[in-house]
Amino acid sequence: MATEANSFSHIGAVCVRVLARQSAIKAVKSELQRRGERVHSVHLPMIWLSGAAHFATLNAKGAPH
Repeated sequence: MATEANSFSHIGAVCVRVLARQSAIKAVKSELQRRGERVHSVHLPMIWLSGAAHFATLNAKGAPH
């Protein structure tokens, strides 16, 4: 039974990374809206890149990865 529990232990870390990336992208979109820019007029890859940079900044500060 212990090996079954250990085989899924990595899922928690993966979920944390996915949620952190989604949160970073949401923060970028919020910042765009705060500046008065329309989120739909910004290319999605640019939002992803900005979100990745935001995620990397959080990661450097010791946030879970």
